Amino acid sequence: MSGSIQQVIQNMLDSVLPTINTPGTSYYLPTWVQTNGYDPYGKKDGITWAVTLTDKNVIQTAASICAQLYQDGEVCKDPNAFYIAAPGHPPVLVAGGNSPGDLLISGFSNAVMASMTSQTNDPYTIVAIAKFSTLPNYAPNAVISGKFTFTEYCCCSLDQKACTTAPEAAVGSGKFTATIDGSATATITFKITDLAPGVLTIGVQGVNLVMPIKNGNPAITIKIDITSIPKGVNSKTYNDAAMEAFNSPQGLSNIASQMNNIMNQPVQLETMGDILTQVIDGYLKNSHQYPFNAASLALF
Repeated sequence: MSGSIQQVIQNMLDSVLPTINTPGTSYYLPTWVQTNGYDPYGKKDGITWAVTLTDKNVIQTAASICAQLYQDGEVCKDPNAFYIAAPGHPPVLVAGGNSPGDLLISGFSNAVMASMTSQTNDPYTIVAIAKFSTLPNYAPNAVISGKFTFTEYCCCSLDQKACTTAPEAAVGSGKFTATIDGSATATITFKITDLAPGVLTIGVQGVNLVMPIKNGNPAITIKIDITSIPKGVNSKTYNDAAMEAFNSPQGLSNIASQMNNIMNQPVQLETMGDILTQVIDGYLKNSHQYPFNAASLALF
């Protein structure tokens, strides 16, 4: 085989790409994702994230929780005090938990590898583009679902500006689903880390997941079900506050950023590298198209 290093690697990638995207083959990407337990992801691992909310609309809506507690009970010993949202203690939204199944990510087996390109300046580095939610015979959308808590902090105040008591947590909890509306795209950067006749090892260096955009924010539809609320607060009050939090620009952006954080955890990068190695290396060996024979290796 003649040509540059980059040409040799690119020829290998061009040979593998159709098989990765062909249903029924042993190396079909959606099958590999499902077989290796990544759809849904979270059944074996506890996933959680938290966001402190600074959006003014969220803070204003959440303050109604404290006002309702004040109206429906004697929460302050001083009869002249009011129960208010504690200044400097914004509400906190926590998704998932420490136990497997508390947060699940499903639908990412609906994947097509759009391209794999060996980089001219470093042929061993490959940039791949994967597109999700485009296949008709798989779940049409990726969904993040699980448990959540929404916490508002309240305190007693004589002037409705400063606390006279320590802030107290008013916690509501329930379940949520966040459905990605449209096709997300992932840019996966991986590198050939081991190369010898008949041997190929790939390490994934990073993943950048880009969500579809709607009205300037990640296009995500939120549904929640409040199952536990403080005594004295009705479910609609907490439902409105939690929905405001999830649907705020900060809440939607946090979901997108946390998805990237999960994908870029060392264990995830290692596993993705193993899958890519098995798929590409296995296909080349089984189809007798392995390009790294003695002649081609001389290029390296």
